[in-house]
Amino acid sequence: MTSTFRNHSKLGQIFSENIDDLIFVLNEKYQCEYNNFQKFTIKKKLNDYVHPQDFNRVSKLLKEIFKIGYGSEEAQIKYNGKPFRWFEIKGKSFIDNEDNRKKAFLICRDINKFKKFEFDLKKSQASFDEITDSLPEIQFWRLLQSRKGINVVQKTTEMLELVFDNIPQLIYWKDTNLIYMGCNKNFTLLNKIKEPTSIIGRKDEDLIWIKDNLNSFIDKEHEIIRNDKPEYNAIESLNIIEGKQSWFEINRIPLHDSKGNVVGILVTYEDITIRKIGEQKLKESEEKYRGILENIRETYFEVDLKGNFTFFNDSFLDLIGFSKSELLSINYRNFVDEENKNKIFRVYSEVYQTSQPKSNFQYQFRKKNGELVTCESSVYLRYDSEGNKIGFSGLARDITEKYILEQKIKESEEKYRTIFNSSPDYIFITDTKGYILDMNPALLERVGMKLKQAIGTNFTDYLASDNIKELQEVGAAIEAGREIKGVEIKAKTTRGEIFEYEVNAVPLKENGKVTKILNLARDITLRKLTEQKLRESEKKYRHLFENASYSIILINRNGVIIDCNPATEKIFKKKIEDLININFLDVSIKPEKLLPLFKQRYQSILNGIIPEPLEIQISRSKDHHLMWISIDDSFVEIGGENIFQVIIQDITEKKMAEQELKKSQEELTILNRELEQKVLERTKDLIESEQQYRTTINSLNDPLHVVNKDLKIILANNAFNHWLADLGIDKQIVSRTVFEAFPFLPDKVLEEYEEVFNTGEILLTEGSIFLNEKEIFTETRKIPIFSEGNVSQVITIIRDITESKKMEIQLKESEENFRNMITNLDEGYYKVEWEGNLIYHNPTYTKIAGYDLNENKIEQPQPFFWEDPIDREEYIRKLLKDGFIRNFIVPIKKKDGTIIVVQINAHLIRDDNNKPVAIEGTFSDITDKFRLEQELLESEKILRQQNIELKKLDKVKNDFITMAAHELKTPLISISGYTDYILMKHRSHLNPEVTTDLLIVQRNVNRLEILMDQLLDVMKIDENKLKLQKELVNVSKIINNCLDELSYLINEKNLEIILNIEHEIILDVDPTRIFTVFTNLLSNAIKFTPDYGWVEISSTKKDNDYIFKVKDNGVGLAQDEIGRLFRKFERFRPPLLDHYVNIKDSGTGLGLYITKGIINSHGGNIWANSKGPNKGSLFSFSLPI
Repeated sequence: MTSTFRNHSKLGQIFSENIDDLIFVLNEKYQCEYNNFQKFTIKKKLNDYVHPQDFNRVSKLLKEIFKIGYGSEEAQIKYNGKPFRWFEIKGKSFIDNEDNRKKAFLICRDINKFKKFEFDLKKSQASFDEITDSLPEIQFWRLLQSRKGINVVQKTTEMLELVFDNIPQLIYWKDTNLIYMGCNKNFTLLNKIKEPTSIIGRKDEDLIWIKDNLNSFIDKEHEIIRNDKPEYNAIESLNIIEGKQSWFEINRIPLHDSKGNVVGILVTYEDITIRKIGEQKLKESEEKYRGILENIRETYFEVDLKGNFTFFNDSFLDLIGFSKSELLSINYRNFVDEENKNKIFRVYSEVYQTSQPKSNFQYQFRKKNGELVTCESSVYLRYDSEGNKIGFSGLARDITEKYILEQKIKESEEKYRTIFNSSPDYIFITDTKGYILDMNPALLERVGMKLKQAIGTNFTDYLASDNIKELQEVGAAIEAGREIKGVEIKAKTTRGEIFEYEVNAVPLKENGKVTKILNLARDITLRKLTEQKLRESEKKYRHLFENASYSIILINRNGVIIDCNPATEKIFKKKIEDLININFLDVSIKPEKLLPLFKQRYQSILNGIIPEPLEIQISRSKDHHLMWISIDDSFVEIGGENIFQVIIQDITEKKMAEQELKKSQEELTILNRELEQKVLERTKDLIESEQQYRTTINSLNDPLHVVNKDLKIILANNAFNHWLADLGIDKQIVSRTVFEAFPFLPDKVLEEYEEVFNTGEILLTEGSIFLNEKEIFTETRKIPIFSEGNVSQVITIIRDITESKKMEIQLKESEENFRNMITNLDEGYYKVEWEGNLIYHNPTYTKIAGYDLNENKIEQPQPFFWEDPIDREEYIRKLLKDGFIRNFIVPIKKKDGTIIVVQINAHLIRDDNNKPVAIEGTFSDITDKFRLEQELLESEKILRQQNIELKKLDKVKNDFITMAAHELKTPLISISGYTDYILMKHRSHLNPEVTTDLLIVQRNVNRLEILMDQLLDVMKIDENKLKLQKELVNVSKIINNCLDELSYLINEKNLEIILNIEHEIILDVDPTRIFTVFTNLLSNAIKFTPDYGWVEISSTKKDNDYIFKVKDNGVGLAQDEIGRLFRKFERFRPPLLDHYVNIKDSGTGLGLYITKGIINSHGGNIWANSKGPNKGSLFSFSLPI
């Protein structure tokens, strides 16, 4: 690369940002030293990103690259949390000039789309071959021979009858008059009938299995026949013969003849009584668990993974001030500000990622009435029955009083800190010999010392050795009375860390003699490190350009190539020196019709529109070779010059693959049509003969399949197919062996089939398997089918019992959770009989009452005694009246006679006759709280006195800020003047870097002047000293002047400005101040409005005021943000969804506060409205006429 752009520091960054491929730089250990998709590159090996199936091939590729210098391979790569995708990896070795080591440069091109085409083509071809090869051998198609057809249908009938007699359901079928036409053995046993054939011709009135609600069941079966609509999975209860209530899952299905007419009804009953009992027990356990949570004094809550409340007890409602209906499904974010929102999110994320609970973390939220509450909480992860994470739960405690007391004490101490101790810069004072007399906290923290340790030490003790001689010369100059500025030195901390500082030293004199030195230091370590990293980055990015596998070409506005990389030589078969300085369109022979396309494309780029990549076919001018290429071009600025960057890749192979795939798909479509026609012709008669039996077997809820002696599956019902689909298993199992279809089955399954084939006996087993990270429990029946006295086939009926097994586990877990929660509860829990004997209590109960944890108090009276019998009478009275008692505070006696104060929450348990039988509740020791309240009263007295002193100190602070702002203006005026003079008179003699630095100085001086003016205005507003220079002016003209000043911002974002104001609005106002008001409001509207949005300015006259409004369609405001808009130093970020809003400057947070102060000083008011995030904002204010 011969052009000057080759060495530009931004060039590597431009390539990295405009190349979509993955880039890796590896060392000889195959560790990744650089990639273009992570901000910070961790030295992982390349195989950490590669699919395990491709490890060997990629390792072989890397060995080849380091050995012979280049190589390529295809592999699956995963990065940035995305799924694995196919990439074409091309690599080349090189010597890194920085450490003189051999390294590998890899570019990975995404070929996932082409791989998918390739896989689809292979899969389609394989499917076609499989169908055509197996067509003559399909069992039922051979039944078209009439002599064999009758035998096969007869054998199928026998097989189905065997299934009916061995499945656990009750099955029967009737004609349209509800006369029984058949049933299975289980149904005959229930009705005490010998054989299923004996039921034919009977009615329901002739049977004994059901008597209650018989008419209701007959009506339902008539309705099924009349409407010709099946009913599936109906849950109903029945009182069977013994009078015991049972629950059944019922299917009622109409039966049809070959013409589609309804000829009867098939009904199946599956006993689900055990499952219903399990559900009821689980519900009772949950209600018991919830009852305890609702009566503990601690606030308990549950939220889902999004933070929406799903459960909470009454204590939580009392704490937050909302009703249950208002709080349910509301997100916790609605009650906390941004800081606490982030704090809570970090804690919840940590608990989710580590699965470890978090306790005693503090945050603040607002109650419904606006009161700010400080809370201390614990957080636990919640799981469902399958072990999936479903949300969080926790206990919270109100510590507002304690927090406020701590904050007031802390604030009182902070107010007395001096300006010296508050400075963020590093300040230290030495004598003329360099011995430290004082040092501010910021510097003490940096060097890692305490003030007592630092005083008396020499400042040279903290310097790197190469600075001492220079600083001795600086010290001599200071002692002579001269100030020293901008000295850069290296310093070290007690931890051995080396930092760089820029130091200004000022001599302090007494009686004309220098006695002390004031030193101001600013850390410039980050700036130095940034400069070093920039130099390193330039080398890496320059290397990317040289080693990219794609062609990268830089051309000027006239289309002339000014530079290109080595990959360009491979595509166009020309040397780099032969390509430079020729027109880009002359490197290939192209049809004339493409010339307008290229002109239009580059004109769009000049207009700021980046076109989609272009795929075209060209002919190389070198050898007339036809090839397809992809062109991706953009407009970049390098070295102050605008340049077209063109990235070209050869896609000829891709185009050929697409054409071949399209051709194969067309051929496959034709063959499939022919095959479907043959299938329809051969299966028509068989479908009619088997239709009724198929309807019956497919109506069964249990999955069923049949295997032959080779364990090849020859038949499966619909329930089996649905079951496989639910489990994510391929349903195409017919003609495959059991272990081909289900390779995850254990070896014992083979032994079970061998046992049934050898013994001819029915085998019933239970077991479980893991599929898709879930455990599936099944009950399996293997039923032999005999042919000529031998077992020829086996029917396998599978019942999924996962749900009932899970209920058993859930019930056990619920009981265990209840016990664990009570045992670990911080409050004393008790359950006591109405007569007073304890039924159950937790360890905290005995601890608070003063008893040994090993003492058993069950079936004994409560171990604590009421201090006052009146309290006990009130306790009983409230329980009998309301059924519960909340926050009942009383003194009680412990075992040793000590008086403590407890807070009791309890509820009354009554029997079915409404008679009190027990009391269940919790209590906690709040003795310390009373002591803290007394201490708080004393602290408030002290704080009132401190508040008087703080007001005096606040005035001193305001005076200092005012003085400092005025004093800073003097040097800023000089800096600004000299900067303007240099840029105006000597700009042509300055190099670009100096010019850029001076412009940065100029911008920062202007910002500092604005900030000082804002601070002065804030001080004046705080002290009600804002003075106005009123005069009659045209406010419309002020608005237009303001829009002119902000025009560059408006044009930058292509905003539409809508003016709905009168031509003349004459008001008595301070024009400068009103100009500031409109500037602040309009700049905010522009800042928070997306590109191509609009801002509307309007005015209306109302009574004795003019109302001005500034409206936009920007990011809008949440309701909790509106109340904080006009406070000092309040700044807001746009919602996360508003990534299209580019906010370059977050501001100082003073603009709206000053705006409100100006409007109020004029006798007006200001307010804001918004319909919510992303719905725009409206700021309105009034000025008196």
